[in-house]
Amino acid sequence: MEIHPTKPMHTPISGQIENGTWKGKAYYKNLKFIDFDSVTEGGSRNQMILSVVAPDYITLQHFEDLEFQNCESEALTFFAEPPRSWANLADCGDFPCTGPKNTLMVFKNIKWTGK
Repeated sequence: MEIHPTKPMHTPISGQIENGTWKGKAYYKNLKFIDFDSVTEGGSRNQMILSVVAPDYITLQHFEDLEFQNCESEALTFFAEPPRSWANLADCGDFPCTGPKNTLMVFKNIKWTGK
C-alpha cells in the first residue's frame, strides 16, 4: 500500500478509482494547507479538497486535525458536476448519475490561522 501517492493515477488523494464501496469511510488526519488562494496566478479555480468523482455512492469523508495557514475559505472545497456522458439508459436513465452531488464531509478539530 502506498502511503504517499507517486503515480498520477493515484492523485489527487481525494480521488476514487473505479466504483465506490458501500459503507466505506475515508479518513484524512493531520494535514496542513499553506497559502492557498481561491484563484491561481493563471486565473484558474484553486481548491484544497475536491469531491470524489464517482457516479453513484461516495464514501463518507472524514477530515480531522487539519490546519489552514493563510488560506482563503473559498478555496476549501469543490463539488464536481456529474459528466453528461454518465447519462445512459442502462445506468441512471437519461440524466447523469449524481454521485459528486451526494458527498458528505465531516470536519473535526480544524484550525484556521493567518488570513
